[in-house]
Parts: sequence; structure tokens; C-alpha cells
Amino acid sequence: MAAGLLAVLCALPCGAQDAPVPPAPVSGEAAQPACCVLPDGTLLVIEILDPISSAHAHRGDAFRLRLKEPVVVDDAVVIPAGIEGTGEIVHAEPSRGGGKPGELILAARRLQIGDHTIRLRGFKLGGAGRDTSGAALGASLGIGPFAHFIHGKEIEIPALTTATAKLAGSFSTEATTSGIAPDAAAPTPSMPDIPSTPKPPDTQE
Repeated sequence: MAAGLLAVLCALPCGAQDAPVPPAPVSGEAAQPACCVLPDGTLLVIEILDPISSAHAHRGDAFRLRLKEPVVVDDAVVIPAGIEGTGEIVHAEPSRGGGKPGELILAARRLQIGDHTIRLRGFKLGGAGRDTSGAALGASLGIGPFAHFIHGKEIEIPALTTATAKLAGSFSTEATTSGIAPDAAAPTPSMPDIPSTPKPPDTQE
């Protein structure tokens, strides 16, 4: 009996050591993709894809934009670089006689990411060309009616010119983040149906 009791006591810790430890439950909230709301006025780095000249542009014309640098929050890209959108020519005047320079004012309007529109503001890349009205005045004093052939300089904006724009209103990046909740990404496999063993009938002694 003593030997049997000793064998039982030795078996208890061995069985406890071999028992698998269940993994700690993972919180579903911690596994969700990060998202946030970018506030109104968040600065974006944009580049103009089309060359624009005050000699040929007209008010209301559209031009293409592209996000040059990604928007990063907590080391995660929430808006990727490379998405495109449109801007608008708000004002355009070619250079004219009398040395009046060309004028050009641009505005960013939107970027598009999938089905979602990112509205923009605070982007005005524009100004006036080099004013040569002084030279025109001097010519008019000297040669009279030929002064109108002296023109100011046009504004030429080459493609891939970099500028900045701001978000026009807050924007939720939840629509742009890629990532699927674990429950949706890895569905739990269904267990095959196991037929139940029929219970033997009761026997009477």
C-alpha cells in the first residue's frame, strides 16, 4: 500500500506539468486597425501635375493635383502618397500691352481616395509676372504708339511644382485605413457534426 501511495503522489505533479496552459484572451479592440480624425487645417504637401501658363489659362479651368507626401499618424500611413485630385484656376490674365504682367491664381479643391473625397482649402499658388510697366512708359514717351508692343512677363508653372494645401474640414481616416478585424479576416472553422451515440436502454436487474 505504501508503494502504491507513493506512485500516486508522484503522478500528480507530473500530470499537472503536462497540462497545457490556455493562451491569454486577446482583446478585440486592441486588434482593430488604427484610425483617427484629422482636424480641419491639417497641412498636406501637394504637387501640380499639369503645366500652367497665364498666357493660355482661363478662369474655371481644372488642373490635376497629387498628394506628394503621405499623411502619417503614430507611425501609420493613414492617407497614402500618390492619390490624385483636382484644382481650379480662380483668376488668369495674360500679359498685355503697356507692360501689364500676366496674372494667375490657383486653388486646390479636392483629392480622391477610392469613393471618398478629401476637400482642400488654403492653397493659392499664384501672383503676377515681372512688371515692365516702367519700361513701357519710357518707350511711350520716346516712340509714342509703339509702346503697346512691350508686354510684361507671363507666369509659367511647370509640372510637378510642389505646394501645400489644408484640409477643408475634419476628415476621418477610418475610410482610408486598410486592415480587417481578426473576426472577419480569419473566420472560425465550423466543426463537423458528430453523430451522437445512442444511449443504451435501461436494464432491470
